[in-house]
Amino acid sequence: MADQIVSDTSFDAFAKELKINRIKRSYKIINVEFNLYLNNENFYFRIDERDRIMTNSVFLSDYIDSKNQKISDLTEVAENVFLIELSKGNIDFAHSILVLDLNNSNVILLSSQYQPSKKITPRFEQNYHLGKIIGDNLYTAAPTETRDLLGLHILNEYSDSTAVEHIYINSQWYAYHIYGGVRHGECDCDQATYLKIKDDVYLLGFRELAVDVAIILVLDFKLMRNTGFAIGYTDEQWFSIPIGAHMKKINKRLDDYNHHAL
Repeated sequence: MADQIVSDTSFDAFAKELKINRIKRSYKIINVEFNLYLNNENFYFRIDERDRIMTNSVFLSDYIDSKNQKISDLTEVAENVFLIELSKGNIDFAHSILVLDLNNSNVILLSSQYQPSKKITPRFEQNYHLGKIIGDNLYTAAPTETRDLLGLHILNEYSDSTAVEHIYINSQWYAYHIYGGVRHGECDCDQATYLKIKDDVYLLGFRELAVDVAIILVLDFKLMRNTGFAIGYTDEQWFSIPIGAHMKKINKRLDDYNHHAL
């Protein structure tokens, strides 16, 4: 199955569909300097008008493309919540994103590391670090792993012709099913991590089993939008694709039916 998908020329067409409904690039925090605390280090962080990353962080330097110290994407994925692509991963197969939640002064760094020598799938590992924006809201609740979404059944409309159904099965797995377009009918279950950023806003990480692909999504249940990236290594090429969709909730949570997942 993996070989069939990797060699399929429909990949580019599918990737284009996933971008159509994505939220547009934001410039709201360009040249705004933040004092961050992450991994036991205090440092400043700023994105200048040329998208260059300005920071004195030793820790963060491991997650930035050393040959091109620029962000690749900056999106306001929910009100005052910004998703920043620090590294596309094309140099060392290590994709990294930073989430800044200005509402609660929280920071999340999520890294997705591809390991081509790994003999079993998924070949991606995703890890996160939690921190704070130094300021007035130091005592707000930090992001946490969550069970809020378990049992939800969401239809993500990426374009007029392509939608992907998600079912958040339990704390470790989710299922997807593709409607329309060149991938119509494909479905599978993959490993998942769920983080609650704040009420109605969640960060999800998925590691696919059939192909060397990882997904990063921020879900905003107020605006009913998802925004993120599909990254991976197929046909001997690395890719990082910005993706985004309109969401429709098509059932209730499992707890509403008195069922409780793993």
